Amino acid sequence: MKIPISKSVYTKEDMDSVLEPLKSGWVVQGPKVAEFESLWCEFTKAKFSIATTSCTSALFLCLEALDLHQDDEVIVPALSWVSTANIVENVGCKLVFCDIELSTFNLDTNDLQSKITDKTKAIIPVHLFGYPMDIDKIKSLITNNDIYIIEDSACGFGSYINENHVGLAGAFGCFSFHPRKAISTGEGGMITTDCEYFANKIRSLRNHGMNAADPSDKNANKPYALLDHDYAGYNFRMTDIQAALGSSQMKRANNILSSRQEVAKRYEEAFIDNELIGIPVSEKNHTHSFQSYACIYKPNEIRSALLSKDFHKLSSLSEERNSFMENLAEEGIGTRPVTHAIHMLSYFKEKYNINSEDFPNAWAANACGFSLPIFPDLSEEDQRVVIEVVTKYLK
Repeated sequence: MKIPISKSVYTKEDMDSVLEPLKSGWVVQGPKVAEFESLWCEFTKAKFSIATTSCTSALFLCLEALDLHQDDEVIVPALSWVSTANIVENVGCKLVFCDIELSTFNLDTNDLQSKITDKTKAIIPVHLFGYPMDIDKIKSLITNNDIYIIEDSACGFGSYINENHVGLAGAFGCFSFHPRKAISTGEGGMITTDCEYFANKIRSLRNHGMNAADPSDKNANKPYALLDHDYAGYNFRMTDIQAALGSSQMKRANNILSSRQEVAKRYEEAFIDNELIGIPVSEKNHTHSFQSYACIYKPNEIRSALLSKDFHKLSSLSEERNSFMENLAEEGIGTRPVTHAIHMLSYFKEKYNINSEDFPNAWAANACGFSLPIFPDLSEEDQRVVIEVVTKYLK
């Protein structure tokens, strides 16, 4: 593609930073990981930050830390990257889907209320594409103090409600450093929490279940000393090579985020009056970080089809969306569907006997959503081309 959907942009300083752990010889979970975690705490205002191999492993560790059982239920939105649901299956709990709001792509609290039962132990809202989900709305529905909120903040770096960064309102926040994210280490994740007990437990679980060294133990530094293990843990440790790259980017994080928001602002100015394309919503006191610029094709027609339950019309609109995306591809412009309607994937559809229309908004977003190119290095000229091609097609 001449204009890709996304592109990682690394500076000379980023590249030089990767060499530092190689030169030092300390390449796995050492001082660079500690530095990255510290910078993450400083930026988000989290009390504790724990680096992991991915956002998927971060989510998994948070569920593992809760000591859930087979009959325990975990609620996730029907629209998200598949790992949001996979980790519930991986820990052996019962997965419960909830529909989304078509305007924000985030979990629909009206549908959520009907999904909460006595067996609900965790809810995993997703700050999808960087639009912050109001966690206080979820908390207002919870009367059981045993229900934990794990914020899937994979796309949420730089997203705020008022002055509060996402990932801090629940028990945990989980972030991603995949190449499409604002801060990228290739693969990698981060957990935020304000609970010291959970922070210590997760640090142990990510490192084979190993205990932390006791500073009062006089034998801790003896050549024969080995630390005890309280858990059957995992190897979900970030490398110092990745952390060095992450730390380097964190030092210019505000510039990275503002450049994405500038791209989003130009799109908004171009499309805000075009009824054939539904662009990301803007809400007072919400700061969208625009990990993706996720849109809906012909939103008014989609809402009409959903209201009348005309699913044949929805399928027809999906075919139109596909033709639209193919046209952009022919013009050298990268697009992609917004993400999965997870309940429509074979594994979940068959295991839980789900129909596509059981979660109609997620189905519609899957069928008619698309993302436009957005990344810090996207030039105004290339973006002008994208806007012209989209506008011409929609006419």
